[in-house]
Amino acid sequence: MSDPLPHSAFLDAAPDAIFVADAEGRIQFASRCGIAMLGRAEPAELIGRPIRDFVDREDVHLVLDMLRDARRGPTEMRIHPQGGTALWTEANAQRVAAEDGRASIVLVLRDVSRRKRAEEELLAAKAEAEEAAQRLVRSLRALEREAATDGLTGLWNRRQLEQVMAIELARCRRYTQVASLVLLDVDHFKELNDRFGHDAGDRALSAIGKAIARTARSTDTPCRWGGEEFAVLAPGVSAIAAVRLADRIREEVARTDCGVPAKVTLSAGVAQLDPTESMEQLLKRVDLALYQAKGAGRNRVDLAPGRGDSAEHRLFQLVWDPTYECGDPLIDGQHRQMFALGNAVMDEAMSGAPREVIRSRLAALLAHTVSHFADEEQLLERVGFSGRSQHMALHRALVDEAVRLDGLIEGGRVGVQELLNFLVVRVVHDHLLGADVAFFPTVEASSSPDVGRKAGPSAGPS
Repeated sequence: MSDPLPHSAFLDAAPDAIFVADAEGRIQFASRCGIAMLGRAEPAELIGRPIRDFVDREDVHLVLDMLRDARRGPTEMRIHPQGGTALWTEANAQRVAAEDGRASIVLVLRDVSRRKRAEEELLAAKAEAEEAAQRLVRSLRALEREAATDGLTGLWNRRQLEQVMAIELARCRRYTQVASLVLLDVDHFKELNDRFGHDAGDRALSAIGKAIARTARSTDTPCRWGGEEFAVLAPGVSAIAAVRLADRIREEVARTDCGVPAKVTLSAGVAQLDPTESMEQLLKRVDLALYQAKGAGRNRVDLAPGRGDSAEHRLFQLVWDPTYECGDPLIDGQHRQMFALGNAVMDEAMSGAPREVIRSRLAALLAHTVSHFADEEQLLERVGFSGRSQHMALHRALVDEAVRLDGLIEGGRVGVQELLNFLVVRVVHDHLLGADVAFFPTVEASSSPDVGRKAGPSAGPS
């Protein structure tokens, strides 16, 4: 058989494996390196065999494409030598004319197995390094959480809350936003520890932490402040709303089984953030409010006084809006007067007015409220409000509670702050917001078409 390619002796000396195939892909020539690559001893073992027989099954399409295109750049494919492991090769193809004039395809294969192994090892090392880096990040995050979390309750610790408070104070200063801080303390905790043991005390603190977490909003930041003290930072919340939040927490803890054979209660102080104050000043005010709640009998919420001595420094005010009107001129006028009386008594309290002056303001607010309730009940009867009986019962309950608190003040058992919080928050604000709005549509339907209301009342920062 004639030599299919001139200078075959020269090709035998090439360091790469060289094959010459006919148009059907049958081997016509194999260089010495090619014979060795395929694990053969003699050219006769290869001549006439399709070259695809030696290519990995998954790569056969690659060699067929090279034979068809006759000219193709580097292509990586796997070759299976006889009695050996697969080799990675880099293949190039070129069409040439043999001496007899027939077209042939020259395939040049370079063994790149070592390079491929190095690439695979490099990829494996990279993947391992990335996984190690991810494990390190997870470990660091876990350490950060551990450093920021109280181990007993699972809440944030004081250090973490102080960082959040610094950010919130800066935000309030920059954007004129409101936020409030609630500081809570477990009543008689030392006695509980002494009586039932430290393990019982820990169980109680853990249960209290869970009660606070499930009562706070998702946007709030509850934490264990230290010992038996807890705190909740409530962004976007005025003092009046924060008092309600603190009361909900207090009531939730009172209902909670804290793992000790005794009722567990909380006292709380509330302060709205003042953009002009430092964190230390804020903490001093809320701590003072907590101290007042403790001194006034415990299991209660007290509101911190403002930083200034004048009304312009008051923490909050009830803000009236015409959209709060139900459509009856008498009732709407009385509601506006209740807002004005509520703001007046808060001004007195925040400015440090004598106790008797505040009590007289509260008495005026209570007297106006009783008169208003009577007028409101007549209106509900006149317009045929279906919930009139329940509304009247609610009026009686509110008045009875106000009278009870006033009697406790008289006996020195609670401070005037308790009655102030009740009348301003529960009666003036919450009652109008939560109960009175129910009869607004009935009044609207009985009035002229252009009289109505759009929303319930709210309290806003001054």
